[in-house]
Amino acid sequence: MYKASIIYNNRILKIDSRFSEAYSNLGTTYKAMAQECQNKNKVIDGNHPNGKSSGDDQEDSAKYLEYAEECYRTAIKIRPKYWDASINLAILVSSQGRWKEAIEVYQTIESLMENDYPENARMDHLKMDPNQPHGFINEIVPDMIEQLLQDPYVTSQLTGGNNRMDNDILFVISLAKIEDNRKKFVELQKLAKEQEAQAQGQSTSTSSTPNSTHSKRSGESDNTNNNGNINGISGSSNHNNSHHHHRRHHRENNSFTNKKRCDLYFAKGNLYYALNNFESAKLEYFKGLITIGVDLIELMNSAKNGTLPTPTINPQKVLAALRYHSQNPESSPYNHSSSSILQTLAKIYQDVHLPSVAVAFYYLSLKMYPTANTCNNLGILLSSQRLEESIHWYELGLNLDPNHVHLYTNLGSALKDRGMVTEGIQCYQQAIRIQPDFFIALANLANVYKDMGKVEDAIELYCRALKVKPDFIEAFCNYVNSLLFVCNWRDRNENLHKISSIVDKQLMETKDQVPKGVPTVLPFHTFTYSSLTAQQIREISHRNADRVLWNVIASDWFPGFPRSILDKYSLRSNNVLSTTITSTASATVNGNGHYPYPYPIPPLPEPHIRIGYLSSDFNNHPLAHLMQSVFGMHDRRRFQVYCYSLSPSDQSQYRHTIERGADYFVDMNNWSIKDIVERIALVDKIHVLVNLNGYTKGGKNEIFAARPCPIQIATMGFAGTMGAGNIDREYDPSPDYNEYTNGSEGPKISEEEEDPDLDWFDRLPDRWMDYLVGDEISCPPDTVISEPLSHDMKSVADREIRNDPLQNAKMFTESIVYMPQSFFVNDHRQGFREENDPEIEDILETDPNRLQLVDMNIKAATNEKNFERFSGDLLEEDYLTMDEKIRWRREQLKRVKMRHELFPNLKEDTVIYANFNQLYKIDPLIFNTWLNILKRMKNSILWLLRFPPSGENNLRQYARNYAGDEVASRVIFTDVAPKHMHIYRGRIADIFLDTVECNAHTTAADILWSGTPIITYPKYQFKMCSRVAASVAYATGAWNERDLKYSYHTVPCTAIGPFSEKAQSKNDPNLLGHEMVVGSYKEYEDRAVELGMSMTWTSRNITTWTKEYTHAFINHQINKPDDQMTLIQNIFNHLSIHQQNQNHNTNLNHPNHPNQNPNPNPNQNQNQMMANGVNSINNNNNNNNNNNNNSQNPQNPQNPNTFSMINLYKKNVLSITQNPSTGPQLEILLPQGSLVALRRKLFLTRDQMPLFHTARWVAQLEYAVTEMMKRWENGYKKLCQREKQQVPRPSSLIDNSYPPIDKPEDRTLSRSIWVPEEVQAIDLRYDNYYMPNQN
Repeated sequence: MYKASIIYNNRILKIDSRFSEAYSNLGTTYKAMAQECQNKNKVIDGNHPNGKSSGDDQEDSAKYLEYAEECYRTAIKIRPKYWDASINLAILVSSQGRWKEAIEVYQTIESLMENDYPENARMDHLKMDPNQPHGFINEIVPDMIEQLLQDPYVTSQLTGGNNRMDNDILFVISLAKIEDNRKKFVELQKLAKEQEAQAQGQSTSTSSTPNSTHSKRSGESDNTNNNGNINGISGSSNHNNSHHHHRRHHRENNSFTNKKRCDLYFAKGNLYYALNNFESAKLEYFKGLITIGVDLIELMNSAKNGTLPTPTINPQKVLAALRYHSQNPESSPYNHSSSSILQTLAKIYQDVHLPSVAVAFYYLSLKMYPTANTCNNLGILLSSQRLEESIHWYELGLNLDPNHVHLYTNLGSALKDRGMVTEGIQCYQQAIRIQPDFFIALANLANVYKDMGKVEDAIELYCRALKVKPDFIEAFCNYVNSLLFVCNWRDRNENLHKISSIVDKQLMETKDQVPKGVPTVLPFHTFTYSSLTAQQIREISHRNADRVLWNVIASDWFPGFPRSILDKYSLRSNNVLSTTITSTASATVNGNGHYPYPYPIPPLPEPHIRIGYLSSDFNNHPLAHLMQSVFGMHDRRRFQVYCYSLSPSDQSQYRHTIERGADYFVDMNNWSIKDIVERIALVDKIHVLVNLNGYTKGGKNEIFAARPCPIQIATMGFAGTMGAGNIDREYDPSPDYNEYTNGSEGPKISEEEEDPDLDWFDRLPDRWMDYLVGDEISCPPDTVISEPLSHDMKSVADREIRNDPLQNAKMFTESIVYMPQSFFVNDHRQGFREENDPEIEDILETDPNRLQLVDMNIKAATNEKNFERFSGDLLEEDYLTMDEKIRWRREQLKRVKMRHELFPNLKEDTVIYANFNQLYKIDPLIFNTWLNILKRMKNSILWLLRFPPSGENNLRQYARNYAGDEVASRVIFTDVAPKHMHIYRGRIADIFLDTVECNAHTTAADILWSGTPIITYPKYQFKMCSRVAASVAYATGAWNERDLKYSYHTVPCTAIGPFSEKAQSKNDPNLLGHEMVVGSYKEYEDRAVELGMSMTWTSRNITTWTKEYTHAFINHQINKPDDQMTLIQNIFNHLSIHQQNQNHNTNLNHPNHPNQNPNPNPNQNQNQMMANGVNSINNNNNNNNNNNNNSQNPQNPQNPNTFSMINLYKKNVLSITQNPSTGPQLEILLPQGSLVALRRKLFLTRDQMPLFHTARWVAQLEYAVTEMMKRWENGYKKLCQREKQQVPRPSSLIDNSYPPIDKPEDRTLSRSIWVPEEVQAIDLRYDNYYMPNQN
């Protein structure tokens, strides 16, 4: 067949060498022959034993393609407007990857076809030009755009703020105008031809020429049905026949049908798209769609305000249309290619973060020709705002293609977000069944398993996903995070450095996007990634803040930030966020009277400041544990308290306490962002809004980005910067970057504004978090962007830490509220009081008057040498008040009892080091330090939690590898206890060893409330999360003069300070914090060993502590040893009764239960048991460790009193001894030393120490909020005068005492507030009314 075609076409060319159709047909024949050779090669590739193809066939294919191209070009040279030859030549060269050449072919034939149209009806001269103000130009009519902008209709279609969107709208209007001119021209031509035909008909009605109606020669065709396939068109050999040439000219021009135009535009657009020239691709796609009658102006208008457009079709209508078109295939004016182009356009807009336009194009695509891919893409865009609708589109897509793995995966994610986790997992699993190596489904299923605590399963799935796609960044980051979560440290350093490189790359590659790209690493994950620099961590939060603001501005409900009447304050070049974002947000000149706020300013306090707290954690959650009483402690004479819950009630006591404490508690679960914002701004009219989530699960930061309140604060939820403020610096990963070089003093006010108060307001659209509650330990002033460097920090040489490349940048974009003690509030004093142990209370004397008599008698009858032996108290405890003695005796007995209840086989002289953090906070450096401590302290254990359980084996194995089996056997794990029991059993530990990368936060407060000291190392200046425990430790008070007689204190820690003049109290050498905060890993290890070695155990006589003794003493019933022995017997009888009751209550009273001897032989001499040895800890500490056997050693005792003190007698901890001078004594082994002195001080002063004084913290926050409002009111008054808007009525707060800044050169953007230490909660009738010392 091919040979015949070649023979016949060559014969034609011998007759007429300029017969273009013959050359075109030859080109088509050679192209088909080349294709046949390629197909043959594919068959050979599959069958050849070595997988090799025939070289001859490959050569033949290339040769035939060369012949085909030569023939097409010859045909076009003879006849330049030869459509078929041009299209087939473009297809041929593009198939070879020569896309730019193909575009040139298309452009040539397009221009030739357009030649006979007037200039204002041609699209071929519209070109994209980024140097033009509007991004494009008409090369023939350069002033076309200016003409359009004079049209009120055109300007009414523009957004007035979004330049990218306005350029596209203007471009579409230009194309529509050209198409309209073209239609008018065609209609005029048609009318002229009809008139000419009528005139010719009249002239030939009387004289007709036989051949006059033969307008076509044999073989010629109009080609009006040509769709790109080659159909031969005969050419004229009579080039001197001008009349015939003229008629062919018109036929060729008229053959440029809308269908052909559309196909050409789409083909060009696809080539531009392949070349990543998306703007030019968009131009061609627009031309094609307008050609076939798509109303792009209406489409753009539906999406120009940034909100997702109203659905123009739904899945039910799509199914109905599909059924109709399947029965009536010619009913639709569009085709599949048009729908595909709409999908591509949607993808272009999706990639440049214009989701509203993308959604509009997807809707139209589904109207034209629905596909599973379109349903999938639309569902993705809708999922964040219209979850239910997105689920419907996913389901429709699966109806169209039941094996579409992307649809199953995205439907799974949507169902999970809806709360249907089980159904979501089933969708992921179905996608994997269909395609076992589908890496997205594997990673998504892994994410769900990780959240469910099935971390090992998640790790396996991440590995499978990464095996398929090694560059899958999201999976890799989650994989590394999962490994750290269970302390699997294989390749840890390599993985963390890779994450740092990923962050660098993502920050740099997306810095010019609008909005800027958000790195894969989440702000919360930066807490434990030791490879990240200060600048990286800050920028990660900053980019997330950027995206949050963009999400708000792109919403249809947001009114926008009004512009200043002076544009120079609205369009600054140094915005913290992208200039395009803020210009979009500032869409209208200030006409609402409350510049720069999008919502009306609430009436100023008269006298109440309305403070709102927003959180998703007003339930049984650590935040509620810490803050449940805060809301009820506000001074109701000056504050009204609103609590906004983003989660439904769990009916816990914490929720009920918070609901009762607030003046107004609003459950906003399932409310939209719009409804929440409008309630806060327009109904409740809040002055100060507090963010208690930050970047943690459940938070909705878009509420704050919408600026419903004059002042917005972050505290407690997220221990780091929100990044939602002014930075004035671009990200710079170069190794020489250092913001502390040359004594940088922070950013100055903008050049346009001279008043820092006004500048604060002008920058507000760039900033949605004004303040962060901190202190000088957790947030050193030198790390705050808006603070100048302190005198100590102006020289880099003065602080070596500034030469550390990790710490080369300031961190906090917020101004700081500097609390005088710690920013960390808690509710332990109110919410975690422990009930007394009935057994201990039954034997322990708690009447101070009785004990005072006994104490006086002992002192009178003894000297200092044997006072301790007889009284049971240490000399260093004698200065305690009687109430303190009672509390301390009770605590010591409780501790011994709980210690043996949890660790029954532990030697009494064992030092218990503990850490109760989640295991993900542990890293090799700190774990090595802990193991080194165990190596040096042979009589010690390390107590950790199975938090999660899957981390235990990894840590055990690491310990064996690093320190050997013996040390590893002393790493003990227990299960996580309920909250109250977790706090109570914290007393069992001797020292809490803190993690360094991310400290204990709530746990640090828990452990200090139990009286156990901590050791913490605030390693980083810039990481608040690594300094929280130090902040907490320094809020525990100080030694007094009585303490110092017996106790020792250390010098201030080198990792803390220097402190400002307003926080000099932190330099007090007597602070307990100095004992607990260290400046290096070496110091950490040495301090832990030093404190551990300070402990010694001695038998202490507790006979005189008991009710039996004081009763007998007062009644003069102790006259001889037998009398004392009798009262000891009575004490044991009490203990036996308690044991029997407990055995009965716990169903342990059965014949086989080991019977403790309730009546010990009074004559049995029980010497100190330390020499004889108590039961030793089981060194065979494997995964089935007997120490963790719940039947013998309950790890999570629900009842703290299930263990009787009578058991201590059998274990030789409680004993009866004979003393020559005092007679029989009831003794117990108790520790003493400097560590015990520190524990005693922490325990006895916990009700007075600043850390646990919740009411004082609330009073200090109220002071700060009042100062904020004063500053705000003064500044806003000046702003209103400048903006010529109404000044609000003065509040009751202003006292004209706010000091002005005198020196312009000292002006910065600092709004930080130092709360005076004098602020106290002094009037308990009002909970926390404060009155600062006026002296």
